[in-house]
Amino acid sequence: MVNNPICTSLEQSQTLVDLGIDIKTADMYYVLYNNRSPKLNIKYNSFPNDLFEFTPAWSLSALSDLLPSFIKRNDKDYVLTMLNIGRVVYLNPNEPNLFEADRMTLLDAVVETIEWVYRNGYVNKWYKTQ
Repeated sequence: MVNNPICTSLEQSQTLVDLGIDIKTADMYYVLYNNRSPKLNIKYNSFPNDLFEFTPAWSLSALSDLLPSFIKRNDKDYVLTMLNIGRVVYLNPNEPNLFEADRMTLLDAVVETIEWVYRNGYVNKWYKTQ
């Protein structure tokens, strides 16, 4: 059985930042200490001050908020469906699926879906940095 991660990895977090996702949407962060393993912290009101380096991290709940519940394409609606078996699908029962992600964990599938959503212009604009 695969352990489900509680938040994005450092690499996944960097991918989301590179896509332009506003770091204010993250609900956790990694503190990066010199020559030590990163430590995960929960964000309360804001990110830490400039005393140390940090990388934002997103829980599954925070990631889910970044995805549109519906996507309209060619006058057809596709609904977001997430299954705890590591699968995310935008589907319309009368059409082929618009997008599918099958991964070992639901969090990994959601990160892949966010990448697809942002790269294909289906983004919730208020979650993206300017």
